[in-house]
Amino acid sequence: MFRKFLLFVLVFSLLPWHMSVGAVDTTPGTIVYQGRIINKGPAFPVINNYTVRFSFWKSSDWASSDKTDLGGINTGSENYGGWSELHIVIIGDNGSFMVQLGSREPLPNIDFETHKYLQVEIKISGKPDSTY
Repeated sequence: MFRKFLLFVLVFSLLPWHMSVGAVDTTPGTIVYQGRIINKGPAFPVINNYTVRFSFWKSSDWASSDKTDLGGINTGSENYGGWSELHIVIIGDNGSFMVQLGSREPLPNIDFETHKYLQVEIKISGKPDSTY
């Protein structure tokens, strides 16, 4: 019995193995993002409507040229990753929210040179973009 097993292992180990591992070259239709908004002070959690702006960036270093004078994203900035999306979220009792990125603006095919960083900015809904 042991000899049959040993023979099987030897023959099996001599067979050529071809294994290919490849990265997926497409982005899923949406990506679930979960977050929690809390207050530093005693009013915990914060119950309000918020606008959350998501965007991709090439660099984590913020430059004043990344935003417009009114607080919008400067899509001409060399650091901008070419995708952004807004969500209005209603914060409940524990401050949690969940959104599906790509449900409003289609996600690009992720390129980790261009889409290195996901920036998440929050403001109270109805306030100007300069309050992000």
